[in-house]
Amino acid sequence: MKIYITATQALSPHDTFLSEKLPEKVETIQGVMKFRLPDFKLYFNPLQRRRMSNLVKASSVCSLECMNESGIEKPDAIIVASSLGSVEESEKFLNKLIDENAEFLTPTNFIQSNHNSLGAQIALNLGCNNYNVVYSHKTASFESALIDACMLIEDGDARHVLVGGIDEITTENYELKKSIGLWKEEPFTNLDVLNSLSPGSIPGEGVAFFVLSSEPAVNSYASICGAALYPFSDSPEEVLGKLHAFLSASGTGPEQIDLVMTGNNGDMDSDAFTASVLNAGFQKSIHGIYKHLSGEFDTAASFGLWFASRIMREGKIPGYARLNQVEREIRQIMIYHHDGFRNHSFILLEKFNG
Repeated sequence: MKIYITATQALSPHDTFLSEKLPEKVETIQGVMKFRLPDFKLYFNPLQRRRMSNLVKASSVCSLECMNESGIEKPDAIIVASSLGSVEESEKFLNKLIDENAEFLTPTNFIQSNHNSLGAQIALNLGCNNYNVVYSHKTASFESALIDACMLIEDGDARHVLVGGIDEITTENYELKKSIGLWKEEPFTNLDVLNSLSPGSIPGEGVAFFVLSSEPAVNSYASICGAALYPFSDSPEEVLGKLHAFLSASGTGPEQIDLVMTGNNGDMDSDAFTASVLNAGFQKSIHGIYKHLSGEFDTAASFGLWFASRIMREGKIPGYARLNQVEREIRQIMIYHHDGFRNHSFILLEKFNG
């Protein structure tokens, strides 16, 4: 069953929110890649702005504009993916717990630190009392949410599902991950992802939302023909075999894939593994990347899906996202993502002919 992307919005370090087109160029960003905050004054009164965290406000605004784009008043389900939830609020609560010796604590920071506060606030904004789930499965969070949404639609339990990927990074969170070697040690920019020969990736954050529907609309971006997730493999041959099986089950093959979007993040070993998979099985496909626009975060695959959806609508991939010079009409896109050989995910998109 084909499932249609009828609307999508994304907050990123580049000009992507409420934009009709993909960014014209990649801006050079030194260090941590923070997403651009929308003008919250247009959406919330002063009391709401003061009480809500930036991540709750950002996810609320992005999801609202995604629903507005779709023209659907209320979804049949809300499914959110967030590996870490509102890290800033968690840190505020824990710091107050220490500073005030567990006395005189207000509940606001604790309430907003819960992962499900993200989906709950979106439901309150939309007046939606339907199915509401937040997936928190590290780097498999967004793909888990996407698969759940597809299953709901395929089983006939929903016609329109709002799906989102949300994660932020704070100074403390950045330093914690740096201490275990996840980020690059030397001075870096986001463009280092293109030719990196060192370990570690580029830290980022982002918010992306989609409205998935059982039936096409005039403004549909593309159709999702399949989504799959595999927990671990450090063998390119094994991953390629799983990819071929996935494509076969989706009614296509590697020779029909016009563009493969990968989650290259600048880590030398991780990107080399991805390259070996592509060079062995998709030599005639266009190879593309997107994390030099968003940075690396646990639900970055949601930004990859947003990027691929926009490419499908525009019919071409920007030069700054290319890894090779193959030329093909883009009718099928496969998104391949993995996290250091864990959580290999495949998402297959097909051009919508409305």
